[in-house]
Amino acid sequence: MSGFDDAARSGLSATGLEAVLRQVGAERCHNRHLFHHRMTAGSLSKIEMQAWALNRYCYQAVIPRKDATILARAKDPTFRAAWRKRIEDHDGEDGRSGGVARWLHLAASLGLDADAVESGRLAVASSLTELISPAIIGERVPALQHAYGEEKNIPPGAFRPQEA
Repeated sequence: MSGFDDAARSGLSATGLEAVLRQVGAERCHNRHLFHHRMTAGSLSKIEMQAWALNRYCYQAVIPRKDATILARAKDPTFRAAWRKRIEDHDGEDGRSGGVARWLHLAASLGLDADAVESGRLAVASSLTELISPAIIGERVPALQHAYGEEKNIPPGAFRPQEA
């Protein structure tokens, strides 16, 4: 029986729920997938990297809108103050310098048309990774910089934040 089954039957404290989510993340998150291993090893083609960057942009671009909906429905001002930081992280303080802009920069650096990427006409897939993504990103960025540098025709700086 999984931790989720146990939680559904008996409920969990906040700490218990977090532990279950971390366990599921450790067992099933995308960093365990063959595609992730191929990417960090440097064996993806440029087209596969473009598809991955496009997918990640589409996923990340939705997060601040979802968070704004949660924020708009929240009654607790302390919760709202804390939640605003999530929107700023993704949109940036000026609306164009946060994480979403960095994903757009990566997609464009890989040769995709930024306007087409930003238009939202493209398909999207998503997942819950908030609890474990810092460790994955810490592994992914250096591996991508090493594996897909200029030798693979990807410009310097593609995997680093764009200067505002």
